[in-house]
Amino acid sequence: MAGSLDSGHVRRFNIHLVLRHLREAEGSTASELAGATGLSRPSVNGALAELERLGWIASAGMSTTDLGGRPARRHRFHASAGLLLGVDIGVHGVRVVVGDLSGTLLDERVAGVAPEAMPDARLAVVDALIDAMVNDPGRVWAMGIAVTGPVDSSGRTALFSPLPGWAEVDLPQRFGRRFGWPVLVGNDVKVALLAERQWGVADGVDDVAFVLAGARIGAAATVGGMLLRGHGGAAGEVGALPAVRWGRAVRDLVGNEGALVPGMDLAFRAAASGERGALARVERFADDVATGAAAVTLMLDPEVLVIGGRAAAFAELWVPRFSASLAAQVLRMPEIRISTLGGNHVARGALRLAMLDIERRFFGDELVAARAPRP
Repeated sequence: MAGSLDSGHVRRFNIHLVLRHLREAEGSTASELAGATGLSRPSVNGALAELERLGWIASAGMSTTDLGGRPARRHRFHASAGLLLGVDIGVHGVRVVVGDLSGTLLDERVAGVAPEAMPDARLAVVDALIDAMVNDPGRVWAMGIAVTGPVDSSGRTALFSPLPGWAEVDLPQRFGRRFGWPVLVGNDVKVALLAERQWGVADGVDDVAFVLAGARIGAAATVGGMLLRGHGGAAGEVGALPAVRWGRAVRDLVGNEGALVPGMDLAFRAAASGERGALARVERFADDVATGAAAVTLMLDPEVLVIGGRAAAFAELWVPRFSASLAAQVLRMPEIRISTLGGNHVARGALRLAMLDIERRFFGDELVAARAPRP
């Protein structure tokens, strides 16, 4: 009996190992997989046969050889077996991305929303974007949603949210009832960090602090590769401390430039042109962001601190001052990295949330067949 159990465990390990390599590669032959995994050819072939039976791999064509040998079949992860959605519901707009099971973006759309819009109006915009992007709802396996404010275990933002009337909105129930998909909800800053660790400058780093500097400023962190959420989803909300000044930093930066989103760009551009008042406001902004980042750094001692959000596009204007201010307040200075993911990083983080749900439900100890889940 013990031998049988050991044999089954080894077999499952081999299957997962081969699947992991195929998910990270564009296509591999059995020989390449044997070299990459250290498994024997028979073990690789057995794993490939099971993965093909379950629908997790597909043909990637035949390999070519310069030695005149027989071409070998290439295998790839069957990422097109289903679709995933990532939705960013913000104060000023909604962004929806569609990706395959590997997270490769297939479509992306954005729509503006009035900051004062109530939940029904805001969610109607989400519905319209999804309806325009998804022709066959049955192909969607999961949907991740990012919202502003701490998200508790039920998917609600009960503590606070800048979105009017949002405290009682039940997104999993609302979209699950309409579409029948699993719906995962996360805080916008936290899921943006998920995107950074999967596709961005934090890839391969386990201890990361992330500061999202946009129309609002927020923080998130991973320790040992695990995202910190807290008991009620409020981990990282250092901006709630008045002394941190994150609540005023963007408004003070913008000054008389008007609305926050375009005003940030105008303020940074004015500073770039040498306008003295704008330069002073940018320096104050850098110091204010550093104060909150220092609190996060002293608490968690991250290896890397990533700067993201709209202000990241103007990093050369304020991050040197930010770094100097941060260094003066912490015991050990983390490496500062600037996000390169761009304006869709929160939506991509929501997509990553959906990917993690697929991994949890399908890639457990016993691999589940590749098929769209039904409620």
